[in-house]
Amino acid sequence: MNKNYVFVVIGIILAILVTSSKTTSDNPFDFEETNHESTVYLVYSVSCPHCHELAEYLQLKDLSVNIVPTANGWAIHDLLALNGITWNYGVPILVGISDTVMAVEGYPSESQIQDGFFGGSDFEQELCTSQNGVLIGEPYEFCKLPSGFILGNQHAIDHIIDYCTENVCRTV
Repeated sequence: MNKNYVFVVIGIILAILVTSSKTTSDNPFDFEETNHESTVYLVYSVSCPHCHELAEYLQLKDLSVNIVPTANGWAIHDLLALNGITWNYGVPILVGISDTVMAVEGYPSESQIQDGFFGGSDFEQELCTSQNGVLIGEPYEFCKLPSGFILGNQHAIDHIIDYCTENVCRTV
């Protein structure tokens, strides 16, 4: 067999593999565009490990909302302030806008998450009360902080996604 022929075949196979691999992304912030009625915003930083954890959690869910990721926090800064939510620019934040503005700040890393909570349910409840937050749910699901944010955990993320699935959350 001719060497040039072998190199051409190998080149074609490599080109096909490279082209097909570009159709799927390893970037957790690339969410599939959908035509869902509701939209939820994910504000993140590429260098933030907690942002990656949250994005990966969202990627694993069967979502009935559009996720719009943005590294531009200024896009929703004024909206949060107008709704009494004090933001110190920490990321990640997940925001749903309906009759009310709901925003989750933070998300546990893989080593911090226990049963969907930051450090476990008991630890998170103590953290919440020490920050003068309000415990939500019976049994406990998440914490509403004095800043207006909800403390980030899987239950809080699911709450916003579920709320925006049932009630249309709009774009900014």
